[in-house]
Amino acid sequence: MTPIVIDNSVFLAWCMGNEEEPTAISAMRHVAEEGGVTPRIWWYELRNALMMNERHGRISPQQVSDTLTDGLALGLSIDDAHDESLLLDLARRFELTVYDAAYLEVAFRRSLPLATLGHRLRKAAEAMGLDDLVGCIEVLKERMQSYRTDLAENEIRTRVALIDPLLRALGWDVSDPTVVMPEYKVGNKSADYALLRSDGMPAATLEAKRLGEPLGSHWMQMLNYANASGIEYAGITDGNHWELYDVFKRGTLEERRILDASIADAPAHESALNLLLLWRPNLASGQPVAANTPVVEDHQLAPTPAQVEQTSTPPPASSNWIALSEYNPPAGQRHPVAIRFWDGSERTLIYWNEVLTRVVEKLYTERKLTVETLPIGWTKQVYSVHTEPTHPTGKAFGISKSIEGTPLFVNVNLNARQIRQNAKRLLEHYGLDPADVHLREAR
Repeated sequence: MTPIVIDNSVFLAWCMGNEEEPTAISAMRHVAEEGGVTPRIWWYELRNALMMNERHGRISPQQVSDTLTDGLALGLSIDDAHDESLLLDLARRFELTVYDAAYLEVAFRRSLPLATLGHRLRKAAEAMGLDDLVGCIEVLKERMQSYRTDLAENEIRTRVALIDPLLRALGWDVSDPTVVMPEYKVGNKSADYALLRSDGMPAATLEAKRLGEPLGSHWMQMLNYANASGIEYAGITDGNHWELYDVFKRGTLEERRILDASIADAPAHESALNLLLLWRPNLASGQPVAANTPVVEDHQLAPTPAQVEQTSTPPPASSNWIALSEYNPPAGQRHPVAIRFWDGSERTLIYWNEVLTRVVEKLYTERKLTVETLPIGWTKQVYSVHTEPTHPTGKAFGISKSIEGTPLFVNVNLNARQIRQNAKRLLEHYGLDPADVHLREAR
């Protein structure tokens, strides 16, 4: 039996009978059959969410009590253990709140699947295929333990059994010569591997040694191969111990070493984070960053309208969703109760100004709106979004909303019509069609 990690968004969608969230229904069925796991923070998040809904009149005290009873009946396992360094690293890497990162930390540390309706958390779980990488490392650790003597006798065995599988898990397809060139010529000698960028030039060379062979005696050979070819990074491994060096950095050999990881000596999830320095989109970028800095794959970066065509997941035909581009309710009408984005993700709305703030949050999550593109304003005297709640004149926003987990402030000193207008302007500013964003009116 394989339990699943669930977060509060999944549990609440299931409790509220939201049939439009098949992820929640499927996940909770899995919990009922094979078990579920949550970090301790879920206990508090659930009760806080229920109290907020009760306070706004959406549910009664009896419904709060019933929901808590349902949760208890499920027998969810509360994971009270935590790896602080992993938790903080995941929060930094994926720009998550520590609360969200707690769910990812449990899933990663225990190699369990994670179910969430939160877009940012889901993206983080999917972003780098960490489950596959952790699984690969676990297999390699078993191989080293079971076949150490055989692997220690021969470099080829080490390459086939240990090095090649890990390179593949990191995105380097060793069978594709446009990605990895074995026996890369350097003068009249050859480096064991050249890891190639998209332009065909080496991002790094990698020397392979048999398992257990001391790497120190081969450092100069490794550096000379890279230096002779003008290759910026050079690595060496025996399948267990992996090292990577910044070839042209000034300093001692130790100061130039940017990766030093031993698979056998560390938990699989810790090794996975360290080895992401060798992850293909990271290393091939020419500026690899270590585990405590956010890393994003090329397709996660904010594309311009000319680079991609925006795809949209329309709402169900039978539902009462109205495209933002066509939404023009009479003055005084109650705010819509939900907003749906082009990818099918939805957010609840409590106030009119959340039409705008949810759009800002979505654009930031999708890395279309970045700090570098701010401030944004539609007149010379007024900003709409900025990293501080002040206009170019120095005057403070009349009413501002900060976006949780971001450095952004949104000017919401606007009426309902202006809120909708600014939301549409913002989408168009980043090359998106307001017709792909829908609002749902209260029934």
